[in-house]
Amino acid sequence: MLPPLSADQAALLIERGAAAEALMQSAAFMSVVDDLTNYHLSQLVASPPGEPGRDAREHAHLMQYALTEICAEIQSRAEAGKQMQERLAEPEDNL
Repeated sequence: MLPPLSADQAALLIERGAAAEALMQSAAFMSVVDDLTNYHLSQLVASPPGEPGRDAREHAHLMQYALTEICAEIQSRAEAGKQMQERLAEPEDNL
């Protein structure tokens, strides 16, 4: 549930949510995310076992984690924008 916000904050949340939704729907964005995901997973798998490959594995793992977190944040912002739109569409007595 979203906390109470001013009209300006609500409008900004909706605007950013719509931008996040558009980004997630963008074929170019999804292509880049897929390419980066595939690259870092292949780097993780191709890194040498043991100590010699430790840095490469750690880097690939951290990059994959970062991609996951970025995508989760974008999805969260899109959802928050949708929730705010729904909240503002409700009758005043239900708020």
